[in-house]
Amino acid sequence: MIRLSKNCTVLFIGDSITHGGRGLTMDLNHIMGHGFQSIIASRLAYDNRERTPKFVNKGISGDTSYGIYARIESDVIPYCPDIVNLLCGVNDLGRIDLPTEAVVGRYLESVEGFVRDIQSALPDVKIILCEPFYYDVQNQDAPYEGIPHPKCEEDFTFHNRVRDEEAIQKRKHNLSLMQKGLREI
Repeated sequence: MIRLSKNCTVLFIGDSITHGGRGLTMDLNHIMGHGFQSIIASRLAYDNRERTPKFVNKGISGDTSYGIYARIESDVIPYCPDIVNLLCGVNDLGRIDLPTEAVVGRYLESVEGFVRDIQSALPDVKIILCEPFYYDVQNQDAPYEGIPHPKCEEDFTFHNRVRDEEAIQKRKHNLSLMQKGLREI
C-alpha cells in the first residue's frame, strides 16, 4: 500500500494514453478516463480514503511532449499537485519526417524543461516519469476486429499511420533513444 499525505493531489498529464477517454465534465464516472490513471487513482483513493486524496487528469489526445511542456502554467501549477505523473512521447514518434536528433532532442528538452519548471514552481513535488512505448498494431489483426471501433467512423482519422518497415524501424530506434535519455533525466 502506498500511503499518501492528507489532502494529497495527484495529477496525471500526457497524451491519449493518459487522456484515456476522460469526460470533459464533472461526471465522476468518466472524469479520470478509462486507462492506467483510473486504475491507479481508484487504488490510491481506496487505500487512502481517510486522507481524502484528489486526482486530476490533464491528458490530451494527440499532444506531444512540447505541447505538454507548454501547458504547465495552465494545467499543472494551478493545482499545486503533490505528485505529477508524466507519460508522453508516442506522438513525438509520429514525426518520421524529421531527423532522429530533432525528434529525440525535442522530446528530451521538453521533459527536462517540464521537470525543471515544475520543481522550480513546486519544490516539494514528486514527479513520476513514465517511459514512452510504441507497439505497431495492425487493426486487421486485432482481437476486436468486427466490433464497433473508431476506425469505422467516417470522421475519425488516424494520423501518423505510415507503416512501412522503414518507418516502424525509425520509430523503434527513436523510442529506444527517448527511453535511454528519460532514464538519465
